[in-house]
Amino acid sequence: MNHIIENIAQIRRQIEEAALGVGRNPDEVKLLLATKTVSAENIRIAIESGERLIGENRAQEIKS
Repeated sequence: MNHIIENIAQIRRQIEEAALGVGRNPDEVKLLLATKTVSAENIRIAIESGERLIGENRAQEIKS
């Protein structure tokens, strides 16, 4: 499995554990991926794995 997908899965598990630990529904917690200096290929991998909340603070990076 790709390291990006593995990392996202690990973060989602941590979110689920933390949410359940405080009595929240994990589905109510949103994960926003920040992509500063991340390659377009790696962003594509995240999108293909189902991620939809992705933020980039540099306009020139969005265009690539």
